[in-house]
Amino acid sequence: MEFMTVKQAAERLGISVSTLRRWATAGRLAYHRTEGGHRRFRAVDVANLVDELNPPMNFTPPKHFGQGGVVEVESKEEVENGG
Repeated sequence: MEFMTVKQAAERLGISVSTLRRWATAGRLAYHRTEGGHRRFRAVDVANLVDELNPPMNFTPPKHFGQGGVVEVESKEEVENGG
């Protein structure tokens, strides 16, 4: 099982160390304490929270997307003669 320090987890989440400590204290992210009293976060828990905070975008292109502006021609003469 892989663990992350407070600094590593905060960087992965894109938040400050103090915010991560508050979230941990509030129960938003589980942690374990080392024998020295330092917090450690399971890498999988951090990854799950990253996914939760950044859900995938469901992009649906507009109907006109990719229609227009570009015309394929075979020769310079086609362009000059209008087709």
